[in-house]
Amino acid sequence: MASTVTTKIDLQITGTRGTAKDTGSETGNNSITVALAWASGSGTSQADEIWSHGDSIIATAFDNWQLDSLAQLDADDATIRTVVFANVKVLIVKNTTAAGTAGYLLLGGGTDNGSAADAWAGVDTAFATDASINTVIPGGAFVWVSPVGGTVTNTSKDVLSLGAITSTMTYEIICIGDK
Repeated sequence: MASTVTTKIDLQITGTRGTAKDTGSETGNNSITVALAWASGSGTSQADEIWSHGDSIIATAFDNWQLDSLAQLDADDATIRTVVFANVKVLIVKNTTAAGTAGYLLLGGGTDNGSAADAWAGVDTAFATDASINTVIPGGAFVWVSPVGGTVTNTSKDVLSLGAITSTMTYEIICIGDK
């Protein structure tokens, strides 16, 4: 039986700023809402594959994931399946290390965030070169969404790397896309 993936992303940020005045107060509201619901499939704004992982990384170490062959424990908690992405459309990394802890996660393309030869270089990716690096501080998150997706070439290239800088970090990561 073929599996289906239903994807729903809800992100809402709301901020209120208040200013006391002699005759009362003034408030200003700022907000943005991103609500995406994608059907199962491989077209624009569709997804049929999902992979997630949570772990810790010791200081100066890296976790490297080849996007065309990711291991995932299946729903029965007994079967390991291989996840093969043709396009990655959502990437979220949450640094679950306690806020205020020294150090950060280094997120980028290429083995150990440093090899252009295996950086995730597909069209419209967050990590097109080994210089495309983002940091995620403890308690922070990185969110990237592209309805079209970043192409995975299904070779030894297209590696996503996550490293711990100066101290051990814990994290959760999720990739959604199509195969």
